[in-house]
Amino acid sequence: MCSWCPWYKFCRGCKIDCNDTDFSFSSLYLSIDWDPTALHLRYQASQERVYVDHPSVERTRQQKAEPISVHDCLEAFTKEEHLGEDEKYYCSHCKQHQLALKKLQIYRLPPIMIIHLKRFQLLNGKWVKSQKIVRFPFVDFDPTDYLSPVPRKAAISFKCQQRSRSQQQQQQGLPTATDATAGRRNHASQCSTANGSSSQNDPCAWSPSPSSVVPVVNGDVCHDPHAGGDTVQDHHQHRLHPGYHPLDLKYQMYALACHSGILGGGHYVSYACNPNNRWYCYNDSSCKEVKVEQIDSDSAYMLCQGH
Repeated sequence: MCSWCPWYKFCRGCKIDCNDTDFSFSSLYLSIDWDPTALHLRYQASQERVYVDHPSVERTRQQKAEPISVHDCLEAFTKEEHLGEDEKYYCSHCKQHQLALKKLQIYRLPPIMIIHLKRFQLLNGKWVKSQKIVRFPFVDFDPTDYLSPVPRKAAISFKCQQRSRSQQQQQQGLPTATDATAGRRNHASQCSTANGSSSQNDPCAWSPSPSSVVPVVNGDVCHDPHAGGDTVQDHHQHRLHPGYHPLDLKYQMYALACHSGILGGGHYVSYACNPNNRWYCYNDSSCKEVKVEQIDSDSAYMLCQGH
C-alpha cells in the first residue's frame, strides 16, 4: 500500500523520479525494478557490504571494554529514577497511583559495608553474566557523596574543620591531622593492646567529650546547638578503635570474593586480610599468602569493607 496516496485508491506505489534530490523518507519502503542489462552492467554486488559506522558505535564499544569504578556503580544505584505509567506510586494521602520519582539515599553508614556487584541479568529467559571490570580502592574508600543531605553536610563540615585545623597546625609547625591519622592506622593494634597502654596517653588520639556527644535525631540540624555550633553531629555512631574520629568516614578493604563461570556452575575464590595486615587467598582447600598486586580484582563479586 502506497504511503503517499489515500487508502481508497489502492495504490501499490508511486513512481519516484530519478534526480539528485536527497531521499529523506526513512519510514518508506522502496521497490526497484531493474532492467536486466542495467543490473548486469551498473549494479555492483560488492557495494552491498560497504557501510559507514556512526561515531556512537565506537563510543559504545569503548564504554563496553573500558573498566568502571565502584563510584560509578554507586552513582547509578543512588540516581533519581522516574517511575512511568506502569510503575505508578500509590499515594496514601490522595489514595491514588501517581507518577513519582524514586531515589535511594544512605542515611546512616554501617560499621561493616558489603558491596555486592550485580553481574547477572535475566535476558530472554537466560541469566547472562557481565564481565565488566570494576575498579575499587583497597584503602580510604569514602562514601560521603552518596549519603542523604543531613549526614552528608555533617561529614563535609567535619572535613572543613579538619582542613582548617591542619592549616593552623602547619603554620604553627605541629603534626597535621592527616599525619596523625596515618600513624594511628599503622599502629592501632599496638596502641590498644601493647603493654596495656591506653589512648589517653596519645596526644593525637581523639576522644569524645561530654559536650560533643550528640544524639541521632531526624531533621536538618547538622550541628550541636548546645556545643557552641562547632561540633558536628555523628549520625552513624560506630564503635571505633581509640584515636579514630566517628566522622572520618573512610573504609578499609578487609576481604573480597571473586566469581568465575556461570550462575549455576561457577567457582568462588576469596581473599582476606588477616590481623597481621597480610593478605591470604582461600581457594577450596588451598590457603596461601599473596600480595595486593596479585589479587584478581577484575572478577570481584563481593567487597567487604570496615570502618
